[in-house]
Amino acid sequence: MDTPREAVCEACGAIELDRVCAPFATYRSELDKLSSLDPKYFARVDQALANTREADPMRHLERMTPFDSVSDPGERIKF
Repeated sequence: MDTPREAVCEACGAIELDRVCAPFATYRSELDKLSSLDPKYFARVDQALANTREADPMRHLERMTPFDSVSDPGERIKF
C-alpha cells in the first residue's frame, strides 16, 4: 500500500501529470447559510435597520388627521 503508483495519461501516454482537484457543489439550505454567517453581521443589520425611518412606529401618527380638525366627520356609526 505504501508503494507509489505511477500515473499514465490514457490519451497520450505521458507520465508527467499534475493532480487537479475539481470543485464540487453541495446543497446548503437557507438555514445553513444563515447559521454560518458571522454574528457581528446580524448586529450590523439590526443597527442599520434601527436607523431607518421604517423602524419608527410613530411615523404613522404623523399622517393621521386629528378628529378635532375635521369639519364634517361623517355619519355616526350605529352599533
